[in-house]
Amino acid sequence: MKIDEFAGKKRAGSDESGKGDLFGPLVVAGIVLRPEKEAVLLSHNIRDSKKITNNVIRKLAAVIRENAYFEIVCISPKKFNELYGKMRNMNLILGWAHQRVFQNLHESDPFELALADKFSVKNRIAVKGDFTLYEFNNAEADVAVAAASILARDRFLSEMERMGTKFGMEFHRGASPQAVEDARVFIRKHGYAELSSVAKMNFKIVPKDEASS
Repeated sequence: MKIDEFAGKKRAGSDESGKGDLFGPLVVAGIVLRPEKEAVLLSHNIRDSKKITNNVIRKLAAVIRENAYFEIVCISPKKFNELYGKMRNMNLILGWAHQRVFQNLHESDPFELALADKFSVKNRIAVKGDFTLYEFNNAEADVAVAAASILARDRFLSEMERMGTKFGMEFHRGASPQAVEDARVFIRKHGYAELSSVAKMNFKIVPKDEASS
């Protein structure tokens, strides 16, 4: 099937946020979109979260929660680091999280079709349920996946704010030089051992533990 052939059909969609961010959780969200609610989401211009400002994300997330059954798996930095220590692969962790989201959605509101973005390594989502999963490049072109991307980013932003409040500092998004400097500041304030509670330690840009070198 082509992605535009899903329009008007009951379907699930999933997407993630935080994959490329040094700080914060890895969040996977999914929704079940019923045909009678599709026009509602389209009327609010639901689209890929990367094309939307943070303030608008919050407003659209509320609309989505009111009009679709949803599921969110939020993997804290600490839990992510534990999983990465076992799996040693970001895509395997993503595949596990997407599969869990789809399985939970299917148990609560069964569907026959599901859509997700294609990972860099093919077939990382192991389907467990009586539905067919379709993986596309740029799957956010479908409103169900776009809505999931908004919910994922909304949760990611909330967790980043909570984390910033807890540790009394701002954490920049992405894997920029600013994020690296944030890590250094965090280490000076809270110690290197605590860094794994806020950062994904598999990133190559993570500063070295100077105390052990």
